[in-house]
Amino acid sequence: RSSDLCSANSTSPDADKRAAGCDRDEGPADVRYNNAARGYMEWMPLRRGPGTMGVITYTSLTQVIEWGDLATFVTFDTRVTARSAEPTLASVFAEFGAAYVWNNVTAYFDETSVEKQTFDGVAASVKAKINDPQFSMIGEEQTDFLQDVFKKSKKSGKPWQIFAAATMMGPNVPPNMYTMSANAPTESQADVQTYMEGLLASSSAGLFRAAAAMANTQTTWNRDDWNGFGHERAQILDVCKNDANNAIILGGDLHDSWAWTLYEGGNMTGTPVAVNLGAPGVTSPGWGPYLYPAISPIEGLLGGPDGVYDFISDGFEDVNPGLVYGSTKDKGFFAVKATKETHTTEYFHVDAVNTVSDYATARSSSEGITSDFYCGASLITYAGEQGSLEKQADCGVITFSAERPAEWSISVPASFMSGEGKKGKGKPLVNCGGNACIVKKDGKQGKSKTDKKKTKKGKKKKGKKGKK
Repeated sequence: RSSDLCSANSTSPDADKRAAGCDRDEGPADVRYNNAARGYMEWMPLRRGPGTMGVITYTSLTQVIEWGDLATFVTFDTRVTARSAEPTLASVFAEFGAAYVWNNVTAYFDETSVEKQTFDGVAASVKAKINDPQFSMIGEEQTDFLQDVFKKSKKSGKPWQIFAAATMMGPNVPPNMYTMSANAPTESQADVQTYMEGLLASSSAGLFRAAAAMANTQTTWNRDDWNGFGHERAQILDVCKNDANNAIILGGDLHDSWAWTLYEGGNMTGTPVAVNLGAPGVTSPGWGPYLYPAISPIEGLLGGPDGVYDFISDGFEDVNPGLVYGSTKDKGFFAVKATKETHTTEYFHVDAVNTVSDYATARSSSEGITSDFYCGASLITYAGEQGSLEKQADCGVITFSAERPAEWSISVPASFMSGEGKKGKGKPLVNCGGNACIVKKDGKQGKSKTDKKKTKKGKKKKGKKGKK
């Protein structure tokens, strides 16, 4: 009820607490966690799973889905059950804070300079932290579980082992704006370099200078995903190499579109062992809103607005050897078509104008069942080539229906729901919740198979008197 809501809590500033006049304790954390889990499971089209997640006793997110003889999907909680604190959370760029003061970026690349030697030392310290075995995202038990599932799937001959990992695993280094001019049109490179040097020297470009220092030392920027848990990432990639035929790792949470080839040990280069596909957000801002305004004054030198975004994407690919596709322009989704031989991923984006419009307007403008969208990239992975990820010249492998059918096909025959026909046998399904349905028997609510087994097990057999 709205009357029960309070606009302030124990973490709010004192002024907000006084203005709200209703500051109160939020209650035990474990109760709030479980209430949140229940709300999530009731709202989302997910089945409540058996088991627990640490202090969350309401449900488990662990799922293993076998997709015929083609693929095995596995997912589990990465936030509560076994997660430790992140190695560094003060600020993703805090360790390179000297860059906010040192505005001579040229010195960052001089091996004899104080700046270069300082940042080298900072990078070494950061990498030691993020590779420390004490930091864990999923823990030993869930890592072993993943390995067992993958081993079984590999042994059965399925070509694809897919881990839905929630966050990204690719080592993501920020772009180096000092060297990006090499990606500009040849005739514009000198002017672009002049502009970028002037930008980096400005007092407001501290974050961009820190990014340049991180790029020059190959230091990843996000510690909230697998880049903050390097030891465990290396273990999982070892599982992908040895216990999977072809591992695909799904992720997101970086707000933009990303697709990586992952190398053994989580290294920047080396032996390919898996593919990491990152879904963009729906509306969450990514790198675009930070980088585009800074570079847009020279969009004429880069071929217009789209050229600026291509320039940004190229900048990320320059410092991330395993990054095959990155887009910071528009939000959207990716879709996959898998066969025994290939796993094709196509990234689809929605223009920003449609993203912020209402649903009815977006649909009417497209004259379809969804908003207009366009394909940004088509990427293919070949079975038998671990970590292969090739960008195709054109999209088109994946197509979508342009009409909404009057009736969707469902896995449960309609005869079961009505109780009619040979399959229904007069016993319709009732109480179809998120987990199961119950067979209605003789007008009464039937018991599930599990309940029936328990009932039978509990009954004592009546012995017959034997004849002597």
